[in-house]
Amino acid sequence: QACPVCGDTVREVSFADTALQYCPTCQTKGKILADRRTSRFLK
Repeated sequence: QACPVCGDTVREVSFADTALQYCPTCQTKGKILADRRTSRFLK
């Protein structure tokens, strides 16, 4: 799915039981957020 503002791909990130969608270009200045579903198991 494309961002309606800039056209970049909208990404999804999960935190515990919650998921959120965001545009890395418009909302995080190009930074890709880490998906926290599995990262706690990798430590």
